[in-house]
Amino acid sequence: MSNIIHTLRESSAELLKAESKDLARWSKLKHVKQDFELFLQFNIAEIEFKTVDGNDDSIVCTSNTALIKILDTKKPEDKKKLVKFRGPSLKSKDPSSVLTWDLVSNSYKTICLNSWQIVNFISISPDNVLVLDELIKKILK
Repeated sequence: MSNIIHTLRESSAELLKAESKDLARWSKLKHVKQDFELFLQFNIAEIEFKTVDGNDDSIVCTSNTALIKILDTKKPEDKKKLVKFRGPSLKSKDPSSVLTWDLVSNSYKTICLNSWQIVNFISISPDNVLVLDELIKKILK
């Protein structure tokens, strides 16, 4: 799974390289649900976590609804309209979990907050969202 983030980082797209170095921006967040949801709203991340059953799991995900819609849209002109879209992120009402979108399985996933860590991430911006869309689709084929 970490191949997705690694491939995006190593791409020839300068915007993605620049965004992959965005660690300082997010390093002050606390290890709490609210900050984790905020982080997932603006990033694609590889997350390792323990399931409710106590098993180890990992996921490449985002809670950015604009990117999720762009990934699901077929026509390039419709994708361009969505770049400016600023909507709510995915959120869970359950205080012990976070709702996100699994990019690999193309489905919703719940991350239990008992034990989790961010392994890799790339920030999402209006400047790179269409490049991310293109590369993610190529990587996942």
